[in-house]
Amino acid sequence: MKRIENIFEEMDIYCKIDGKNVLVEFWTDTAGQDIPVEFKFDGTPESFVKEFTECAEIYDVDEEVELYANSKGEWGVPNTIRELLDDCQEAKDTLMEIARKLKAALNGEEETESTTETITITFNMEIDSTFREELEEIIDHKIESLVDLDSFPEIKSVYGCEIK
Repeated sequence: MKRIENIFEEMDIYCKIDGKNVLVEFWTDTAGQDIPVEFKFDGTPESFVKEFTECAEIYDVDEEVELYANSKGEWGVPNTIRELLDDCQEAKDTLMEIARKLKAALNGEEETESTTETITITFNMEIDSTFREELEEIIDHKIESLVDLDSFPEIKSVYGCEIK
């Protein structure tokens, strides 16, 4: 368990293990969102890593944005959809980074940097035109930062968002 505790210390992330109950908590840099992760495990390092990884994998950026989009600018929710999306994506990325480091520590491997990033975007709700325009701008910006579009001239649009 010491290797697991060291990961949280190195990342400056709060982790409290109380018997078989765990609380991991961190704050995002983008908007200062408090991200608490609570789970139970059987007391073994393998169970800890398995349970935390499941929590990280089920955190859904789209669901989080949908949940808070109508409250932007209120109760600590960021003022813009872009900031809200970036903040939720930062939370997901941090959760997955922790999970990756925990798995590497459990397997006795040196932790390596990830070289790929996956973006999944699903529009499964009716949204007003202003909200859609903000999302399209965010998606275009994110895709342009990940892909050299000059190398892929056949890409004309993704999810209805024009790529220039």
